[in-house]
Amino acid sequence: MAEPSSIAARERDLVAPGFEEVAELFGRLLAERRGSGAAMCVYVDGAPVVDLCAGATYRHDTLTFLFSVSKGIAAICVALLVQEGRLDVDRPVAAYWPEFAAAGKERVTVGQLMSHRAGLPVLAADLPVAAWHDGRAAELLAAQAPLWKPDTLHGYHAWTYGVLLNALMRRVDGRSVGRFLAEEIAGPLGIDAWIGLPAELEARVAPLIVSDPPPQGPDNPVPVALQPLVDRMASGFHLHPDLPLEAYDDPELHRDELPAVNAFGSAHGLARLYASCVSEVDGRRLLSDDTIELVRETRSAGYDVLSREENRFGLGFQLPFARIPMAGEGSFGHDGFGGALAFAHPASRLAFAFTTDQLPARVGADAATQPLIAATLRCLGRRAASVHET
Repeated sequence: MAEPSSIAARERDLVAPGFEEVAELFGRLLAERRGSGAAMCVYVDGAPVVDLCAGATYRHDTLTFLFSVSKGIAAICVALLVQEGRLDVDRPVAAYWPEFAAAGKERVTVGQLMSHRAGLPVLAADLPVAAWHDGRAAELLAAQAPLWKPDTLHGYHAWTYGVLLNALMRRVDGRSVGRFLAEEIAGPLGIDAWIGLPAELEARVAPLIVSDPPPQGPDNPVPVALQPLVDRMASGFHLHPDLPLEAYDDPELHRDELPAVNAFGSAHGLARLYASCVSEVDGRRLLSDDTIELVRETRSAGYDVLSREENRFGLGFQLPFARIPMAGEGSFGHDGFGGALAFAHPASRLAFAFTTDQLPARVGADAATQPLIAATLRCLGRRAASVHET
């Protein structure tokens, strides 16, 4: 395991003046781990100021299975369609995907779908993982009745989010989310991010390390009024294919396009992606100020009937809440089961990303992320004060 003193000496590591505290903290946190690795990257004003990796399993170009960080990447793709006027978040999904109107879903809007309010968080069929990719799951979800009256509750659409967005994207653009990402965003901007990993990049993927038993879920009590719904979802419905954690290291699964769960990327790639949403990166900015305001408008807040926590969502993005405060109000991004986190904070023109191959004992972002974000914000504050004084 890398010692703290060696972090800044690694080839390609970057620590801009004034951000030494972040590098020192990253080194201390990673030195406490054994057998695993991690990377982090911070962009400010469209340029990297911190770019670090540590551990026996990580290099700067290491790619990580990102789990639900994928949802934020998919949301950026959809936001571009909205910005171009090709997709209206207030129109019914059925206006673009007519089959979706079945079983009482004719009024479900794109915005409700993207903010986990459509009532389709589970699938009423046990399908192999290939069927979640090849269109069969989308056909079943289009025909399926919602579990609750749409827009009255929200429940985290853990896998179905990606199936639904992929089907919608194909009908609006003709391309899948993964292909759109590659051709419109990642390729032109040189970003290490894929949904559907090319076979030639498999050697760069860090195998996942399960350091603790998988989390059993939140301990939050279910409100009495919602208990029948929670019981129903636990009986006869499927949140995702029944896969052991080891299956997520299968190269065949990596090739699939599952926009809710199986994006791959490096910390640098994720930070660069989010930086390009709020700043110019190599002369190009992806999202306008108006689009950013739209995507971070609160659409779901409060008790989530799937994750059983108080959380908050905008247009496909997590917004700051107790478990994932990010850089505070105004941030938008997404964490993932495997510990990764990526987000942007437009007011400070900040983008942050952290990846690791060590699956944590809790759901969501790695415990190291919030101390690293806090250190980053302190460094930004000192830099701003210094500029003001001069």
